Formats: sequence, structure tokens, C-alpha cells
Amino acid sequence: MSLKKFAVAKARALPVLILADTSGSMSANGKISTLNEAIQDMVSTFKQESARQAEIQVGLITFGGDAAEMHLPLAKSTEIESMKPLEASGRTPMGHAFELATNVLEDKELITSRDYRPVLILLSE
Repeated sequence: MSLKKFAVAKARALPVLILADTSGSMSANGKISTLNEAIQDMVSTFKQESARQAEIQVGLITFGGDAAEMHLPLAKSTEIESMKPLEASGRTPMGHAFELATNVLEDKELITSRDYRPVLILLSE
């Protein structure tokens, strides 16, 4: 008898890390509202696409003002209710956003060897 019959199939995680520009220039011409809508639509689509083979995880790093911040740590897309709309202001600390992203991508407890390779999405103008 095979032990596979008793094993619970667990979906592999597909980490998706979004880097979103929330600098002051994003406040012009409705760019920040378009960004908010795009992120909400993306998360909604990920919720629908998560299946037995892959559980899509989403993390959000925003960069605007003086520093980047982890707006949403990696979480299962199916467990993300709604996100507070992002606001645009200040400078564009993209380098700091990439540092935060590197820390997440290299954290073996957040992204394990069993997970699919992470996807990094940069949203900016």
C-alpha cells in the first residue's frame, strides 16, 4: 500500500511581489487611482486563479515619500479582503523598494525551496 494515499495534497505557493510607485508624480492625471484599481483587479484575479496546484501569494511594497514600506506582507490571495487605497506623495525611493524586495526574496522561511519561483511586478509610470 502506498503512503501517497494518506498524504494531503498541499498546493505549492506562487509568491508574487508587487512594487508600486506611490511618489508625488503618481498624483497627476489619475495615475494613483489607476494604480489602485490595477492592484485590486490583480488580487481579485489571483483569488480566482488559485487552485490545488498553486496557491498565489501576494506581497505589496510601496515606494513614495522618504522610504519604501512593506504595505502588505506575503499573504494568500484568497485571504486578502481589501486593501486601503494608496496615496501619492513625495520622492521616488525605488532603490529602497528593491532592497526590501531582495530581503523578502532571500528569506527562506517566507519563500521555501518547495515554492514556485517568485514573480516580481514593478508598477510605475
